[in-house]
Amino acid sequence: MYFEMRCAWALVLPLVLGAAAGSDVLMVTLGGTKSHKIPFWELARGLIRRNHNITFFSAFPPDFHLAGLEEVAPRSLASYVRGYTDWDLVGARMRGQEPLQPADIVRYGYEVTMRAFRDY
Repeated sequence: MYFEMRCAWALVLPLVLGAAAGSDVLMVTLGGTKSHKIPFWELARGLIRRNHNITFFSAFPPDFHLAGLEEVAPRSLASYVRGYTDWDLVGARMRGQEPLQPADIVRYGYEVTMRAFRDY
């Protein structure tokens, strides 16, 4: 019985330790405004404390250096999203208008995806 338990631990222990070790994490946001990065930064900080390496892919260039966090912002994606977020979305709502047509919403999803990978 003692021998079987030791063998079981010898098999299980590497799995448990492997699950507890840090890993590489990819976080992606392809739009929104720059403030949408804040929850991702906080999530990254928590994961970095747990020995994870984070790659954060977004439409906004890095604002600061954080060890364990690599931010990637393709120029073509950043340029497109910057132009898109200059629209007065709130003002249109205040005037009782729809800020975007459904076709524009669909086109945005397509365009950000295409531009995200254009630089690569």
